[in-house]
Amino acid sequence: MQKSKIKDQNCSSKLKNSRGAAADAAKRCQNFAFCPATVRDSPVGEERLPVVRIPLYLARQSENMSASFANSAGSQTLTSLRSGYVRDILHFDFGRRRAPGFTLLEMIVATGIFSVVVVASIGITLSVKSAQEKASNIQNIQDNVRFAVESMTKELRQGSNYQLPACGSVYGLKQCQKITFTSSRGTSVSYCKPAGTILRLEGAGACETDGLPLVAPSISISQFFLCVAGEAAGSGDGQPRVTLVLSGAATGAKTQLQSSFNLQTTVTQRVRDL
Repeated sequence: MQKSKIKDQNCSSKLKNSRGAAADAAKRCQNFAFCPATVRDSPVGEERLPVVRIPLYLARQSENMSASFANSAGSQTLTSLRSGYVRDILHFDFGRRRAPGFTLLEMIVATGIFSVVVVASIGITLSVKSAQEKASNIQNIQDNVRFAVESMTKELRQGSNYQLPACGSVYGLKQCQKITFTSSRGTSVSYCKPAGTILRLEGAGACETDGLPLVAPSISISQFFLCVAGEAAGSGDGQPRVTLVLSGAATGAKTQLQSSFNLQTTVTQRVRDL
């Protein structure tokens, strides 16, 4: 019993001593901003560092200085510079992640490829345009020459009394650039080639000066001659017939658009030569 009492007295004295030490420590901590017994909490796995002991009057002085600076013009200027709007305008935000784009080399390669495609497209377009113009030119020539040849062959077929001026002959056949005959209406009709065109004259007059052109000015006639066979009266040499040979080309400013043509046809007189 006596030993237990002594043990209880020792425990109570130790408790009083510990309480007194804690009270003394609390009194000493009143003059500091943080208690030296406290430590700063840190994440798991990191070292727990003690808080630095700062005198209380210094902490209060620092708080007063921070409050006064927060209301000053300098604090407002720094706040404005830290804002996103000014930072974006002045490009101060160098750490912000930029949007993905193209490099200079990629832009040069893309521009080169685009230029090649554009040049090739222009060349193809010009070639197609030139081919279309040439096809249109050929069509105009064919229509014009066809009209002239059909007009001459129709009148020659229905006419009679074919007459050729004095000219050279090929294999015994006269080959002339002018012919005169009597049309189905009973009038005198002449066809001739003075210089680069075909003229038609109906009635009296000189075909070379008074005739009207059968082809357009854009067509140049380089060769026009007629051969007559069986023009003698009677059926011994058959029906009179005329062979017409025509050659020419389209004139134009562009050489690549010029087109040439060669035509030949034979017409037999319908009126019986008895």
